[in-house]
Amino acid sequence: MTTRVGVSVILPLVDELRHEYLDQILENLASQEPPAPGYSLEVIAVCTPAQQSESKDQRRITASTSTSTSSVLTAGGRVAGDYLRTDPTIRRVHEHRVVTHTVVCSARNRAQRLNIGIAHASGEVLVLHHPATLLPARFALRDVFQCVTGTLAASSSASSSPSFSSSLSSSASSSFSSQLEQSPTATARWGCFRHTFDHDHWLLRFTSWYSNWMRVPRYRITYFDHCPFADRLALLDVPVPELDIFEDTAWSREMNHRYGAPRLLDTHCVTSARRFLAAGVYWHSLRNQLLKIGYSLGLPPAILNILYESREQINVKYPRDRDGL
Repeated sequence: MTTRVGVSVILPLVDELRHEYLDQILENLASQEPPAPGYSLEVIAVCTPAQQSESKDQRRITASTSTSTSSVLTAGGRVAGDYLRTDPTIRRVHEHRVVTHTVVCSARNRAQRLNIGIAHASGEVLVLHHPATLLPARFALRDVFQCVTGTLAASSSASSSPSFSSSLSSSASSSFSSQLEQSPTATARWGCFRHTFDHDHWLLRFTSWYSNWMRVPRYRITYFDHCPFADRLALLDVPVPELDIFEDTAWSREMNHRYGAPRLLDTHCVTSARRFLAAGVYWHSLRNQLLKIGYSLGLPPAILNILYESREQINVKYPRDRDGL
């Protein structure tokens, strides 16, 4: 029986084996139920090689090769075997059973990697998977597919805002819930999961609470650590702005302008708090707010991202001659 691709998961990666989440992400995806009977899952890992990432060559895919388990597309004139030998992250995703395609490219930032994945996706619904976030267990992709295709009975009206503190009134929580109510037969062109961190701290709990009950429903902005999703035609119409930082904010605003408010699912994805823990929860939270102010004032995203990544080059690989910035 021939199956159609129901959901394409796009996983943007650069040297991810430095961190602990890649193997967990792959196993989480492997454990997901199919999107629907007769529909399959497609996982596209879009990788910038660690050794090539400093190149200013922004050429897209120029050659390809394949194996029995996945396809490897390469850029910049090197053969796939070179990447498999020299880059542990590319080798890991290429060898994993859940990965359908491994795309190797010279993209310089996460937005470009996501757009390359979007161009290669064949699913009806696309999930923009954050590289340090785990999807809800087992039924996440089924829920995404059913949400966008209109067969998921929304249960938002039955949920209530989790209390961050006893000072929150029940009427305020009810107003948040009413904003999320959807008709059981309504479809959504895009949406996201609720968010939580993998570390317990009051400020991290507040950050997730604000995202789940203010930023998404009230301001209609979803960060990529919510693992947003959309139908393929909408993402082809509204690609991710190729900014070094706040690309999720810019994309959300354009999606909201063209397709209305995002659908917020009831299930939670889990994001690594490693950056908060490495820098200190209070300092990293303060830095995030200062960067948001800088973005609203129109400061260049490249400069803001260098300040955000603190020269660790997590999502963007800058040429070495920019290290002094």
